[in-house]
Amino acid sequence: MEVHHHTHANGKKNWKSYFWEFLMLFLAVFCGFLAENQRERLVEHQREKQYINSLLLDMKQDTSALSENIRSRERRRIAADSLIYLLDIPVSKETQNNIYNYANNLTAVQIFNYSNSTIQQLKSSGLLRLIRKADVVNSINFYDLRISRHKVREENELDLTLEYEKAISSVLDATTIESIGDSLATYGFKEPESALKKPVYKPLLTTDPDKINLVKGLAAQLYNRNLVNYFWLIRFRKQAADIIELIKKEYHLK
Repeated sequence: MEVHHHTHANGKKNWKSYFWEFLMLFLAVFCGFLAENQRERLVEHQREKQYINSLLLDMKQDTSALSENIRSRERRRIAADSLIYLLDIPVSKETQNNIYNYANNLTAVQIFNYSNSTIQQLKSSGLLRLIRKADVVNSINFYDLRISRHKVREENELDLTLEYEKAISSVLDATTIESIGDSLATYGFKEPESALKKPVYKPLLTTDPDKINLVKGLAAQLYNRNLVNYFWLIRFRKQAADIIELIKKEYHLK
């Protein structure tokens, strides 16, 4: 009997099948990668927008705080200049009250409270990379650096003010100084006439020229320190305003 053998397919895939399976898998992974990358970009752009709005708010708060500090330093400059002049002439009952007023005003140092919460958060968390506009990043970094250096000048001025306060304690009556402070706390600087022309002033404790000259010398130093910081604050206010305009321009904000 003649036996016939039939060949059957062994189920093996040829190279074309492997190629198409690989291509389909590759396309699926690649498309997933693109979708995930696009999602991450959208999330980062949303976070960037949030941080930009927060930075914009910080800059607006700074301009307001800087304007108030500038006004305070204008009062401080007048107080230092007037005190030096009054201590250069013979003390009378007419000038005595003004000496107390100006001497007390010169002790008031208003520190600039820098709104840096957003920039510090971006720096500490490594998220500054989210801000895509290089000009904005550079401007903010430069502003932050200059403010940090300004804090050193403020600390030096505070130290000098403490030295000045010790000097005036040997020339002016402490009770009178305290009563002036209470009046200012009640009436503020807007209506000094009603607050300060009260018959609470006592004569100067001494006319010792050495003690008077020490107060004058420290007042002159405070005048100069205050003037330097005054002009720096004006620069900072201009810089903050420029950053606001730059952010609005780069991110098409109103």
